[in-house]
Amino acid sequence: MDLSQIFNSIGEAINNVFQWIVDLLPDSPFQSLDISPIKQYLKWINWFIPIDFILKILLLWLSAIAAYYVWSMVLRWIKAID
Repeated sequence: MDLSQIFNSIGEAINNVFQWIVDLLPDSPFQSLDISPIKQYLKWINWFIPIDFILKILLLWLSAIAAYYVWSMVLRWIKAID
């Protein structure tokens, strides 16, 4: 058994563990969401209000805030700041 087979076995085991954990999670509640009454208008609404752009900016902003708070907690743990 060479080194690549060992790493492949370890990778497959880790993948199986993660897949088992994901399988424990419940199904998405949004699968049964029916948007067919407004589906024809969504492209026009998205043209005036770029929802995908707004969500990307919101995600970026939340990530920056989360990184700031995590970094400040780390600095407090090592007593670098008050």
